[in-house]
Amino acid sequence: MRLFSKNKSEAVRRSVIRSVDKTYRKTQTGWVKLMERYTKNFERRSWIIALVIYALCAISLCAYLILSAIR
Repeated sequence: MRLFSKNKSEAVRRSVIRSVDKTYRKTQTGWVKLMERYTKNFERRSWIIALVIYALCAISLCAYLILSAIR
């Protein structure tokens, strides 16, 4: 009997994994479509400004974490 219950739990686990994967892919696809729609009219200058802002935020966060670890 143990063998059958083990297979059932494995089937349930795989079903849950498939469901989570499907939801994740659906969310990711929706996010990509949304971002494509919002950024389709960006010019090169807008992309560069966005990249600089992102880099400054990332550098600031890393510096903060490093300095707080030193103290």
